[in-house]
Amino acid sequence: MALLDQKVVQQRKERVIEKKNKKMKYDFTVLDILPFKQITDDEQALIVGTDNSYYQIFKIVTHALNLANQDEKNRLIMRFANFNRLIDADYKILSTLFHIDNSSQKQYWNRRVESAENAMQRKYAVEQLLVLNRVEEDPSIKNQEHFLVVNAKTKNDMRNLLETLYVSHNGIIEPQPLSREKKELLIYRMNNQNTTR
Repeated sequence: MALLDQKVVQQRKERVIEKKNKKMKYDFTVLDILPFKQITDDEQALIVGTDNSYYQIFKIVTHALNLANQDEKNRLIMRFANFNRLIDADYKILSTLFHIDNSSQKQYWNRRVESAENAMQRKYAVEQLLVLNRVEEDPSIKNQEHFLVVNAKTKNDMRNLLETLYVSHNGIIEPQPLSREKKELLIYRMNNQNTTR
């Protein structure tokens, strides 16, 4: 009987080979991995993919299903089923958490502070501003948002797809695509999922 078992020797050799393989360096950048290369500068702000296809992103209108009765739930299911029947292109639904943007509400309450007629109104408006600031600064408070991503090979195909989408959406999506800034934020969020903002 040998001092070392043949299996143990073989396992040690395999571990050494695995360690050598792990030390290999990869010369890839993020741009090599991402499936898109730019966002167009026109009014549609289409995303151009690495294969020169085009992507458009829409925000999905969400509904509080836990507050809806069964008839409303069935109606929403039927609207989504009809949407799937009418749209023949591939699409993807993305869901992600975003920080709450309450800048318009803060502007409103700032105007209310400035136009307050008495101390009581001013105090109430300042309290509302403090609550909005706390909500915005708290990293644990986030808003779940859902997006519909459609793609086409050419701009002409995208135009036809968008016409079909506008006719068949049944209130499932917002009628306007996302702004360029929101698309950039969504792309950033998808590729940096551990960020707090």
